Amino acid sequence: MIEWEDSTQPVPSWQWLSAFEEPEVVKCRSVGWLIHDGEHVKVLAPNIGSHDDPEEIQVSGVIRIPAKAVLSIKDLPLRCSVSLLIVAAKEVLEARSGMSLNYP
Repeated sequence: MIEWEDSTQPVPSWQWLSAFEEPEVVKCRSVGWLIHDGEHVKVLAPNIGSHDDPEEIQVSGVIRIPAKAVLSIKDLPLRCSVSLLIVAAKEVLEARSGMSLNYP
């Protein structure tokens, strides 16, 4: 799992410079196989197909994350990946709604 910072979407309409407020940084979590661990970029593939044959491996959903944006990289056991995604989704929903969700 890579925790990283991203920019927000551009504001589509004109606005007064005097009304500008500093935007927040978006904190992201992405899960997948680290297929490239470079000095300048980290590359994750959440989907791998034909993994039994090294000559036929395919990937999809590849995301490239600038190394400067990476906050942390954590190895996840395969069986824990889904549980951690549920926990992360729960945290996001609670933060947005302001309510506590009682999901195990």
